Amino acid sequence: MTPSPCHYCDLAAGRTPSPGGTIYENSLWHVAHIAQPKLQMRGMLVIRSKRHIELIPDLSDEETASLGPIQRLICTAVKQVFSPERLYCICIGEGSPHLHFAVIPRMASMPAGSGVKTLLAMSELKYACSEAEAAEAAGAVRDAVQAILAQSSADTLRQLGGRRP
Repeated sequence: MTPSPCHYCDLAAGRTPSPGGTIYENSLWHVAHIAQPKLQMRGMLVIRSKRHIELIPDLSDEETASLGPIQRLICTAVKQVFSPERLYCICIGEGSPHLHFAVIPRMASMPAGSGVKTLLAMSELKYACSEAEAAEAAGAVRDAVQAILAQSSADTLRQLGGRRP
């Protein structure tokens, strides 16, 4: 098999492992803990499109309709597991030409403020976690996602692509 030129496509397809494995996926989206040691903060997740697209305007109608429910599901699980002071869900995409959203819990021990300066300060190595800590965080969030899905209505499951644990 020829390796893919896109790191995020490889992660979404399972060709490249993420710490703790897949947290959630459906036919359109894949969620896992970030797998970049320099940016690897405990509980920092990536929601990535399974289809290789670069920009939000490139989303299909189905992807657009499911994105909000996926973000809400994942952010709710992260909030339950980590009780962060703040929870960011951002799409910047400068470092990778594949549409993805970083879910970043800002803990009380991390710098507060506004905007990009806060995010840059949070990415300092002193907030980095080990691969084992990232895998443990992924497992805890996956368990929270499964608990949320087990209690979800049929409408919510349909919006998420129908996946129940």
